[in-house]
Amino acid sequence: MSKNLIISAGSRHIARNLANRVLVLSVLAAAGCGKESTEKQSTQVAAKVNNSEITVHQVNQVLQASGAGGLTEDSSHKALDSLIDQELLVQKAISNHLDRDPDVVMALENARRQILSQTYVQRQVLGHTPIDDKAKQDYYQKNPDLFSKRRVYQFQIFNLEAPKLDPALNTALEQALKPEQVRELLNQYQVKYQEETVAKPAEQLPLELLGAFAKAKIGDIVIMPQAQSKVLLMQVTNLAERSVSLEQAQVQIEQFLTNTRNKQTLDEYIKQLRAAATLAYQGDFTKPDKAVSVQSSQQTAPVSDTKPESDKQKILEQGLSGLK
Repeated sequence: MSKNLIISAGSRHIARNLANRVLVLSVLAAAGCGKESTEKQSTQVAAKVNNSEITVHQVNQVLQASGAGGLTEDSSHKALDSLIDQELLVQKAISNHLDRDPDVVMALENARRQILSQTYVQRQVLGHTPIDDKAKQDYYQKNPDLFSKRRVYQFQIFNLEAPKLDPALNTALEQALKPEQVRELLNQYQVKYQEETVAKPAEQLPLELLGAFAKAKIGDIVIMPQAQSKVLLMQVTNLAERSVSLEQAQVQIEQFLTNTRNKQTLDEYIKQLRAAATLAYQGDFTKPDKAVSVQSSQQTAPVSDTKPESDKQKILEQGLSGLK
């Protein structure tokens, strides 16, 4: 019996900024000289660039988006300088009428739609209730291969330029315990390939294969069909136990469960919106018997439902990316 296992598969940190001190000074000065309105208004402008103004609020937004760990005079000036550079370029773009360019107009409209839809989802659709401790503990206990029995693997990967393996090669690979033996076989069967050495923790492996990888030994090969008629051979050349306690993994588990809940909530909400809408595909996008009101049982699933395993894998990697 073969010793090899061959498997076929396929953050809101708001930075307080220097303007707070400027505001305090201006209010004190206003109390002494009776120019409260003028002084307070002036503190809202961080810089003037030709005939335009850059406000303190804009500086705050840049600091917030950059995730600045703490307010310093240097970070505030850097944020302001970046806005000045941007404003100079914007002024040049407008003077060259680029704001009227059809592609630019379309890009601006797309950005507007993206911001509006994302803001609506965050404020009106998604829940903000924290994940409770029991749910985190349950997930930890149900996924030992990710936590208590977590492994970090080293693979020699062979990316084959072939739609499938010759049956004889497939059988021969069962006896190949070392990368050099795999190379020899691939060359013998005249299979073109690219080779690399990679290390991957369990959470970066395909979810549907976690159980199989957990049973794998050094020398075992995992065969994974890929897109574009290619095959991936992943040979385990080393592995190490790197267990993670519930305490260590709590933040990552909560992020993963939150991402999962958010996706499910959004998918269901989109289905409801589609069910209440009248959709009519036009022209080349017309679908037989589907260019009608979607108020029926046969409604088109949202795009996010078309690749559940891919989405689930992405959510897993995003949620557990902080594990070491």
